[in-house]
Amino acid sequence: MKKIRRLLSLMTAFVIAAGSISAAFTTANAAEIDDQPSQTQDRTMYYVKDYTLTGNYIVDYLNVARAQMGKTKSQLHYTESWCANFANDCARLTGMPDNIIPYNYGMRASCAYMYEYMLDYCNARIIDRAEDTQPGDLVFYYCPAAGFFLHVGIIENSDYFIEGNRKYYDSEPERKVCHLSFNYNYKCYVHPTGINDYESGHVERIYVRPNYGVQAPKMFESKIPDDYALPEKTLEYDGSSVFYGRGVAWVQAVLGQAGFLNKIDARYDEETRNAVNAFFRSKGLPETGIVDDNAAKLLQEEWELLKNPQINNAKINQSRFHYYNDTVSFTADIKRADKSELVVKSSENELFRKEGSSVSVPAEDFKPGEYTAYFEAKNEYSTVTSDIMSFTVESFEPGEPHFKGTDADTYSTAVFTWKTADKAESYTIKISDENSGEEYITKSGIEDRRFAIKLPEGKYTADITSVNKIASTKGNAVSFTVNEGKPSDLGESFYAQMKINQNNTSIGIKKIAPIVIDGSQGGTVWYFTRQENGSYIIKECEDGRVLTLLKDGSAEVREANGSAEQQWYIGINGKGQMLIPFSDESKILRCTKDGVYCAVSDGSVGEEISIVEVNAVHDYHITSYTEEQGGTIERVVYECSICGDVHEKRSGNDLPDTPDSPDTADTADSADAASHGNKSDIDPIDKIIILGDVDRDRVLTIDDSFKILRFTVGLEELNYRQQIIADVNADDTVDTADVMLIARYVLKLPQRSQTGDTVIIAAE
Repeated sequence: MKKIRRLLSLMTAFVIAAGSISAAFTTANAAEIDDQPSQTQDRTMYYVKDYTLTGNYIVDYLNVARAQMGKTKSQLHYTESWCANFANDCARLTGMPDNIIPYNYGMRASCAYMYEYMLDYCNARIIDRAEDTQPGDLVFYYCPAAGFFLHVGIIENSDYFIEGNRKYYDSEPERKVCHLSFNYNYKCYVHPTGINDYESGHVERIYVRPNYGVQAPKMFESKIPDDYALPEKTLEYDGSSVFYGRGVAWVQAVLGQAGFLNKIDARYDEETRNAVNAFFRSKGLPETGIVDDNAAKLLQEEWELLKNPQINNAKINQSRFHYYNDTVSFTADIKRADKSELVVKSSENELFRKEGSSVSVPAEDFKPGEYTAYFEAKNEYSTVTSDIMSFTVESFEPGEPHFKGTDADTYSTAVFTWKTADKAESYTIKISDENSGEEYITKSGIEDRRFAIKLPEGKYTADITSVNKIASTKGNAVSFTVNEGKPSDLGESFYAQMKINQNNTSIGIKKIAPIVIDGSQGGTVWYFTRQENGSYIIKECEDGRVLTLLKDGSAEVREANGSAEQQWYIGINGKGQMLIPFSDESKILRCTKDGVYCAVSDGSVGEEISIVEVNAVHDYHITSYTEEQGGTIERVVYECSICGDVHEKRSGNDLPDTPDSPDTADTADSADAASHGNKSDIDPIDKIIILGDVDRDRVLTIDDSFKILRFTVGLEELNYRQQIIADVNADDTVDTADVMLIARYVLKLPQRSQTGDTVIIAAE
């Protein structure tokens, strides 16, 4: 059928071009039987240019077409039937290529020629179902009885076409650019045998999609545009007449908003007439079914009311709220709004807006005080507001903190503790000189229930205040004394870890930062050596660098130089020991919680640290080694960077009974190591501990491997020293990898250290 129809269309176009047929058809009900031009006309110079081009061909095509709405044939200066001319000239004004819609080709003003040309040369395609069409598609009207294309229009959306050379009513004097409904009843009349012998035929719609190459805009639902006009004539339904057009659509739209009708199809049919009469009944008017000027005025007034947003029953859940306990909730029934917001004000100042018709806000988002709120609803026509709602947020003061303080000396910290005060978020402590009343320090934002500070000798008073977002409550005051003191003497030398009290994590060193939390098993060990002035030099056991106070107050490890900045007193901080720099005895060392940064302060800033003494432990590192091709270690020299001890291992997997001295032909490192051998106060036979020998029997066996395995699965405990010994691959973790290395060692299988450059042997 489609092939026959296309063939007939081409034949018709040829006959029309030759002028051989001019009176075979007539029109009825505004049928465009004679809408077949004899020439191609470009009348874009007479088109309204009040539109915006976006670069999207579909959007621009519809914008150009809409701008011409109501323009007549004479106004656009066409001299022939012009529906196809209109479709093509609108395309021309968008600037789209002419191989999408063929506005530059000969015969393009013929509906039949335009249809065939687009399918054959423009990659257009037929859309079979009306519900699958989209904006920018074309609709061709085809009469099968005549084998003839009658008309063409542009699809605007799911409800309307935009068409040139059309009428809303037969009685209109001139055809124009119209909005036509999808439901418009189109007919053609065929005159096959004689002047007085007519045969009625139906009209098919054929939908064609041009190859725009861009995405079509989304179909939108029918609504009431703000440019709908009042009916152009009195509308009346008498059972046989059906009126079409934008005037009918306007009436239907208003009736729909008022709840009397559920469609907009621009047909004044019986259903529409019944809705009109229902509207008349609601106004106490006679049910005439006629929309005259008075009825149109009433509908216009109804529309002015209905198009605005509506807010009903705006309310708040209560009028008074407690700051901590309550939630402030607002609700309203909002209709016909594109956007609704809650507006909250304090006095005349707007605090905030929150979108929606149901809004909840925690009372703690407000300060205590008086507030007003209202809903605001907007659409494209207007903005309306609800009645004003008033409410109060009451003050909610924190409880009174109970404060205790301790005396101290100049080498210890004064410690203050207190119980949590109800509703307090933080605390403020002020310390003043007891005699003069002069403020020494005020520390705010304390969240813990403990505060420690190092102070000069003297008599002091301290008071505490609990604080929350809206109020504060002053607690009691305490008096305390700071006496002259002396630094702690923990011995001539000892090994210890430095811990952050907040999380009991060790402070150590890493390659990427001078001081950081040590993630290794047990933590980094430091070597403390007492000086004549009572201070200590503190060496990091891995490479012998010394804890140093820098000019900016931070502390890092540096090469030893014997300066005052590398000497530290040990004091008491209430939980353990603290470090006081020799160069500034008014300060103590504190760190951030993560241990990344350490610096000195009066004790009110940063996390407290403690010194935790451990048994003597030396860290040994390989200074030189050689290996056979099979992977067995032939000779290794271990050296301690702190004490200068040297131990050497020879002949593969044999365990050393005594530390051998290196030969004169060995490396410089080995020779230097040998020169320090006499400095060691460690008996190499009794004190040396073999890496992996966790049961301390000086023989590495499969029992050591099983003991570590049981530890990894939680069946056995290993102390700090044993965990260092068990980490044979020096990856800071005791796991099954260490178990396998010991097993391979016992079985005399070739192996290498996992790290390739470090093996740690700890000695007592």
